[in-house]
Amino acid sequence: MNHGQQVVSVVVLSLVFLVSPPAHATTLLDASVERLTRASERVIVGHVERVTVHAHGPGGQPGIHSRALVRVTETWRGEAEPFVEVWVQGGELGSRRRVVSGQARFSAGETVVLFLFSGGGALWPTGMGRGKWSADALRIEPPTAPLFTPTAGPANADASFSLDELRARVRSSQ
Repeated sequence: MNHGQQVVSVVVLSLVFLVSPPAHATTLLDASVERLTRASERVIVGHVERVTVHAHGPGGQPGIHSRALVRVTETWRGEAEPFVEVWVQGGELGSRRRVVSGQARFSAGETVVLFLFSGGGALWPTGMGRGKWSADALRIEPPTAPLFTPTAGPANADASFSLDELRARVRSSQ
């Protein structure tokens, strides 16, 4: 590799690091609720209104990214807003598909608790799929108290909590 190629390689790698979300997005798969809370700028409860897929991330990051618009019903940590946009790596755009192992995925209509950090010009789930907790749609007794479970993480991680239990753990961790 000649000097010119080395310079180009360094510049390209520097740009990738500048536009990529911070690395801690991928390091909390074994995190407890308390650790997720401390690592997150925001913790919210909400309903996914819609999901759109884009050819690049919010700051121009390369590769397919998905953006979920979430209507916020409760804010447990951070700035309270009626809606937030949450980005994740991956998605399907036409005939192209990007799958990122351990990443959160969103579907319109789902109820979620989100642990979020900001980086790369947007909000992202802390710990990838570990930062997105979905309501257990299969639980029917009692019908007003679904359990929330992280969408990724090892079997020995925190399992499932009612919304009240999860809220109490988050609030006691701040």
